[in-house]
Amino acid sequence: MNRKHADDGERKRHDEDESLRRRWDAGAGGGDSDQGEAFAHLAPALRDLISLMKAALLEAIADAESTEEITYHGFDGRLLSQSGSRSTYQFTLKTYWDISDNARIVIKDLARTTVADARVISHEATSLMLVTGSVLPREYLAHLLLIEDKAWLLKKELQALSHLQETTAQFGAKTLGLIPVKSGTKAVRGKLGTFVPHPHQERAIAHGLGSEKTIIVGPPGTGKTATLSDLICRYLRLGLSVLVVSHTNIATDNAFIRLVQAMIGSQKADLRSLMEQGLVVRAGEARHVALREGTYRGLTVDALADARVGQMAEESTWLEQHASDLEKQIDQAERDLRWCEQAWQGERDRLLLQIEGLEQGVLTNRKLQEEQEKKDRTFFVTQAQTRAC
Repeated sequence: MNRKHADDGERKRHDEDESLRRRWDAGAGGGDSDQGEAFAHLAPALRDLISLMKAALLEAIADAESTEEITYHGFDGRLLSQSGSRSTYQFTLKTYWDISDNARIVIKDLARTTVADARVISHEATSLMLVTGSVLPREYLAHLLLIEDKAWLLKKELQALSHLQETTAQFGAKTLGLIPVKSGTKAVRGKLGTFVPHPHQERAIAHGLGSEKTIIVGPPGTGKTATLSDLICRYLRLGLSVLVVSHTNIATDNAFIRLVQAMIGSQKADLRSLMEQGLVVRAGEARHVALREGTYRGLTVDALADARVGQMAEESTWLEQHASDLEKQIDQAERDLRWCEQAWQGERDRLLLQIEGLEQGVLTNRKLQEEQEKKDRTFFVTQAQTRAC
């Protein structure tokens, strides 16, 4: 069954790749498809840039898929945890593997049959931690083959481009500097918590409140993250939604934790309410210990999902335990049944012999009765004839 699912997964990936290429051939490059219509509303400069990016990504994907696969051997796999459909494993590598966190890998058995896809969570020396979307068969954990899917991220980028949509404000083109943006400032009123921005930080916040695009630049330790956190809090208080992204997971973790601390430290009820409603969430693969198992784990997607499952999770656990108890009862009943069958087998044979003896006695008695009845009839006939004479 697992191999069948793996084969289905490979066919699905192949179909998705072909579908993605067809969309691009008929889309940003021209044609009358729906994708072409989706790109029609984009600014010309952005359309041209996307077409160039598409061509570069397709070329990079072709190069990645044509390179020779390098296989690494994973030994002594251990299941560390399970959350929903996600399973986290740790493997020991035979040799050091210079692979990036969040990289996608293909897991194969020793016969080189695909078992599952996985993503790298972390690696140190020859220890590799990864997460899969399904439970790996126990018999494969002792020794597996691990191969990096070098084209995966490129395909994701190409797919993201194929679904690109612009708002009427054209923030995509503005972010890339392809069309002019509105620039201005708004007064920074009041302070949030204990953070008091110095003049340069306050100017950055004022620019962020009054402009469509703001770039905050400075060397480490100059308070960029603190300034950004203050600005985001002000956006949230205006009823805006904010997406925070970064080039690495740990950088996103640090920015998210600093933002949460700023929201808590602000002592503003509306900001605290957003957290209590589960509207401040760290999506993706958190790396920081405070998000994985510490103070702020409750703000991760996994923790919020577990919390919302709540009673269903408890009921599921109870049902699983009840099913296990029923299986034990069934096993015991089957054992009792076999014992009863064996115990009554001898009694059955004894009763059958007794029945056979009784039936034989009945037949004998019936025969004797018939003979007696015959004698009686003969006697009565004789008596009658004697009286007649």
